[in-house]
Amino acid sequence: MNKDLISKQNKNLVLIKSKSLLNITNKILTSSIEETWITVLWQWIEKHIEWTRDKDYITLPRTKGEMLNLTLLELDALSFEDYDDFELPLSLSNLLSLKVLHIRFYRYDYQRNIHNNKIIHHNNLLLKYIFKKLIKLNELDLCDFPCTYISTDISNLTRLRKLSLSGNDIKELPKGIGSLRDLIDLDLSDNKITKLPEEIINLTNLKSLNLQKNALVLTAKQTKWIEKLKDNGCIVNLAQVETLPHCE
Repeated sequence: MNKDLISKQNKNLVLIKSKSLLNITNKILTSSIEETWITVLWQWIEKHIEWTRDKDYITLPRTKGEMLNLTLLELDALSFEDYDDFELPLSLSNLLSLKVLHIRFYRYDYQRNIHNNKIIHHNNLLLKYIFKKLIKLNELDLCDFPCTYISTDISNLTRLRKLSLSGNDIKELPKGIGSLRDLIDLDLSDNKITKLPEEIINLTNLKSLNLQKNALVLTAKQTKWIEKLKDNGCIVNLAQVETLPHCE
């Protein structure tokens, strides 16, 4: 057989083997990384909220394996009470099958930690990851979740039907909020929002809108939008708005 042909075949064989080895290595690394974040998340659950396992308001996966297919996660009574380093793991954003996510803290703990810059920074970062990755969410409840910033990445959550950001320290919303056209329930109450992005008028399917306890000034278009929502049967709560709507 021609020596050049044999040499070429050997090179192809080496190349094929190299690609196979690379694929095997990638699978091992991917599996290892996956197992690592699942383990970290599970250890956090075991450490911080094991005491809530029998409570109705906490829904937890029973095994690590179930976490990959988890569609609902409710952490509705979290407390900082016993922990100096309580931080929700960023790996929560790897639960890509989630459709319902609740993260709520006791009001007392929220009030104690709203000025804790470390916690605020961490929670703002976690939300950015959630907005980027958990695109299957149709319900997100972050009531009394110590945060101050909502990133533009929230526009990725186009399947959202219910969104609660009540009881935080949020001062403004991104334009991307207007991309959540399937929203039927929006709660922005008890924040520090002074104005809404004009794009919010794209949310025409709302059945419930809560804007109370904000120092809001509404534009003429936003005022008309709210009136039209009311005409379509939407329940709008503006009871605690500090300033009256004004025309531009």
